[in-house]
Amino acid sequence: MRAEEKLNRIFALLLEAVKRDPQLASEIEQEFGQAIAPPRPASSRRKQRNPAAFDPFSVFADGETALRTKLKELDVKGLKDMVAEYGMDPANRVRRWRKPDRILEHIVEMVKTRSRKGDAFRA
Repeated sequence: MRAEEKLNRIFALLLEAVKRDPQLASEIEQEFGQAIAPPRPASSRRKQRNPAAFDPFSVFADGETALRTKLKELDVKGLKDMVAEYGMDPANRVRRWRKPDRILEHIVEMVKTRSRKGDAFRA
């Protein structure tokens, strides 16, 4: 277990103990000199994207036209889900795009580029 996971677990346990024991909560508030803020509700957290409809790299193995045909079946949300799942938008530009054709072209170019990566060492 990584240090971050351990700390998350410890703080989650402490938070649960504070919720169950008002005396403990009071002592901690006195120690820090302020009230402990309740955790934000889950609805205010960032929404997670849905998983991609398919693996674009396995479809690309059948050819670029097969990939384009399969991508055209998806709406903008589905295309953005794919971009997010496969890390195709490190600069966070695609998330602002609204035209499906533009996102589709970006996906195709990323898949082509990543599929060819390392070809110089395969010859």
